[in-house]
Amino acid sequence: MTGSRSSATMDGMLYTLSSPDILHARLSDSATGTTVYYIDTPQGVSTNCETHIRRSDDPDQQPIVIATISWWSSGSGCDAQVKVHGRDVTPSSSSCKGLLSKSESFIASDGGEYKWKVTGLNSPPYLVDQTFFDTVASYTQVNRRRSFMMKRSTLGRLHIGSECSDIADEVVATFVYMERKRQRQKMLGFA
Repeated sequence: MTGSRSSATMDGMLYTLSSPDILHARLSDSATGTTVYYIDTPQGVSTNCETHIRRSDDPDQQPIVIATISWWSSGSGCDAQVKVHGRDVTPSSSSCKGLLSKSESFIASDGGEYKWKVTGLNSPPYLVDQTFFDTVASYTQVNRRRSFMMKRSTLGRLHIGSECSDIADEVVATFVYMERKRQRQKMLGFA
């Protein structure tokens, strides 16, 4: 399974998020500005819906669906299933959760176990390879002033290390899942 062919730097791929709304956004190659991933969810639906993630390796071709995230409400909140290229990669919670730290892991198509970690509501998620315990992907928020008189908008950047280029689609899909959960918890005021 191949990930996106973005312009890779020595450290990997860097994508800029088009909007703080993770369910209605684009991820563009930060070096070229070309949109690589399209994240779409039906408007006005908060639960019981599907997010589609499409990828375009060539700007002259239509993007193809590489992942779906099925969201539904349950008695314990909002649950989801993440499928990439038809394979279930839904991150699962670790058994011990701290008050300010949450983590969820998944097994990627390369056989490796990866864990998304969030250390607090204002801390963006980062991905750790559970074999070598290295950070292999991270999300940072970037403040950008729209104009002198307007409020700052917060965009984000997703960095995927070169060691994850073959599972980039899985990293992007599970990132959308984790960031949506973090944003929802922040909105509801949970740690």
